[in-house]
Amino acid sequence: MKLANYAHLALLVSLSFASSAFAEGIALIVHPSNTLSDASKDEVKRLFLSKTDAIQGVKLKPVAQTPTQPIRVVFDEDALGKSPSKSKAYWSRMIFTASGTPPPQKESSAEIISWVSTHPDSIGYVEVEQVTDGVKILKEI
Repeated sequence: MKLANYAHLALLVSLSFASSAFAEGIALIVHPSNTLSDASKDEVKRLFLSKTDAIQGVKLKPVAQTPTQPIRVVFDEDALGKSPSKSKAYWSRMIFTASGTPPPQKESSAEIISWVSTHPDSIGYVEVEQVTDGVKILKEI
């Protein structure tokens, strides 16, 4: 039991150090054909928390990184205003009350880019330096 607690603590500590590495380097990406040119932080937050399905009238389906990815921790904190534990509690509550489901999750930025580049109605986030010509940066966070 103690080993599991130490492992959990080690994960949280490593993620907190990683969060500073992504503080200025997260790109919110969409398909190149998407007509949006910008989005407010509130619009992004509402979309990724399943409170809306569109930004400025453009329907979008968010895709997220897995909770173990450092970029996910930073995105949840900076864009959604939720710590990892609050994010987990939020989605547990949403699922339990049938009020919403979390976005599908991908294991890496490369998977997010691949998904967004082949699904015109999707939106995701990756490290700025990972962005390719297959996607368009909507906003840097």
